[in-house]
Amino acid sequence: MSAQWPEKDLADVHGADEYIVVKAWVNHIEDVASHRPHQKGILGDESTWDEDARKFTVWDPDLDLEKGNLYRIFGKERTYEPLGEIQIQISDADHVDLLCEGE
Repeated sequence: MSAQWPEKDLADVHGADEYIVVKAWVNHIEDVASHRPHQKGILGDESTWDEDARKFTVWDPDLDLEKGNLYRIFGKERTYEPLGEIQIQISDADHVDLLCEGE
């Protein structure tokens, strides 16, 4: 499914409102007070050590990403204007593969 979509480093994700593939570590999980989104956190890769964080939102209640794990994520990059955040949105129609478990 994700072979037709571009694979990007996180530093190249600018909220262009398009589907992409990224390989990234989950660096932080935020406490979400509401049920939507289901989960929110911060992603990282080698391209973003000194860059702005790239956030992710999970809208699928059956999917939980874990801090410290490396994933290949097929999702939609977007800008969430109210918070000025560049996010990768993961819905129930998107795909996530665990590549490496963290500590």
